[in-house]
Amino acid sequence: MHKTSILKIAIQGGQGSFHHEAVNKLFKGQEYSIIDKDHFRGVAESLVKDESDLGLIALENSIAGCILPNYNLIKNNNLKIVGEIYLPIEHNLMVLPGVKIEGIHEIYSHSMALLQCEDFLNQYPEIKRIDYVDTANSAKKIRNEKMKNAGAIGSHVAAELYGLEIIEKAIQTNKDNYTRFVLLSKEINENTDFNKISIRFSLPHEIGSLSNILMQFSIHGFNMSKIQSMPIMDKPWQYEFYVDVLIHDHDIFLETFKIIELMTPDLEILGKYNNANQ
Repeated sequence: MHKTSILKIAIQGGQGSFHHEAVNKLFKGQEYSIIDKDHFRGVAESLVKDESDLGLIALENSIAGCILPNYNLIKNNNLKIVGEIYLPIEHNLMVLPGVKIEGIHEIYSHSMALLQCEDFLNQYPEIKRIDYVDTANSAKKIRNEKMKNAGAIGSHVAAELYGLEIIEKAIQTNKDNYTRFVLLSKEINENTDFNKISIRFSLPHEIGSLSNILMQFSIHGFNMSKIQSMPIMDKPWQYEFYVDVLIHDHDIFLETFKIIELMTPDLEILGKYNNANQ
């Protein structure tokens, strides 16, 4: 699957981002290089253009929910999920050394991080919240521009990397804050060592069309760990569904899949991988 001995992995965000931390944990002890992209779209394009071997993107958060555009990125670029990781997210408020919170006029971070820290930020209505590219680049901006009247929200790794001081630790509203990251490839995992499958299918807006498919999973004893609906552009009242299924028997799943194929004209396996949420 990989063209070089050193893996090239594209991520959204730079050094010190939560994506970077997730890659470190997924590939601990392995040699790899990081390709930084400003947007999730850039990660997908990097894979399509063979600039990278793998890509990592956030797909959902336990507080903020799903990142719906990323489902479309996977589908529209014909990418496959080959792995996942659930990363605990701890957000910290960081500043240049010596700066106090009373002197902060602006706080920079990714929109998702700002949302996850809303209760803390609401205590300081006078501080302007600025949606920036990502958490790591927010910290980098504070350091590079020597912004004494601003702070950033990000990881402790970002604070260490960019020489910032954490003045408020773990400011996320929900302390059990996890983000699910998925590992993407142009090729599906053909190994038999997997216990989770992601599928996508579309259905017309007809009574019973969805329940009939979901019933097949129940009848054959499969647990659905995730189901996400998405409206289909240019097709009013038609939807596609993204479903994650935990697999206990590969042969029975194949039989179930063949039955579902008869119930929808548009069925696709998006990935085969191991369940990380165990």
